[in-house]
Amino acid sequence: VCFADAKAERKNISFVFGEQQKLLSAALRIGRCPEHWDSQSVAAQVFGIIAGEKLGLNVEYTPCEGDETCFLAMNGCAGWQNKKCDLTFDMKASELQQQIESGRKMRPDPLPDVMYMPEVYHG
Repeated sequence: VCFADAKAERKNISFVFGEQQKLLSAALRIGRCPEHWDSQSVAAQVFGIIAGEKLGLNVEYTPCEGDETCFLAMNGCAGWQNKKCDLTFDMKASELQQQIESGRKMRPDPLPDVMYMPEVYHG
């Protein structure tokens, strides 16, 4: 099987967000288990390579352990690492900044910390 050459330039995904229709841009955030090199980690890594090489997307891997934490992260929760959920979609900028500074949100925007998870498992 032959594949076309990889995309030379990588780009973020653009999202229209919130009631004000604000345009946000972010890399594709893929949840991947950092502790094991199992089928989930391999699938996440391969998907990220394909997304980057063939679709030209910037990719970021988010350390995500278990189905509950990954589910919360994909749903835009701050505090997902500790199985808590404060939705970031409805937060004011100052509240969101507090969540980021306290470590309850990994990325400095209201978008979910995980956007794709290749398989959900019990951690």
